[in-house]
Amino acid sequence: MSGTASGSRKIEAMRKRLPPLPTLLAFEAVAELGSFSKAGESLALTHSAVSHQIKQLEEHLGLRLLHR
Repeated sequence: MSGTASGSRKIEAMRKRLPPLPTLLAFEAVAELGSFSKAGESLALTHSAVSHQIKQLEEHLGLRLLHR
């Protein structure tokens, strides 16, 4: 087995474990600004879009991150 094939599998496995970047950005903005609406304004997203990003992150991680 070549090192390249093994390296590619490791990268792919890591990608499957990492949450999508937009979900992390939304979480960071909500945590920093304290509101979905303010986070949406800072990210040029609607309140609903931020909420969906947070829900997707929570589902990916398998735990609830924020109280609504």
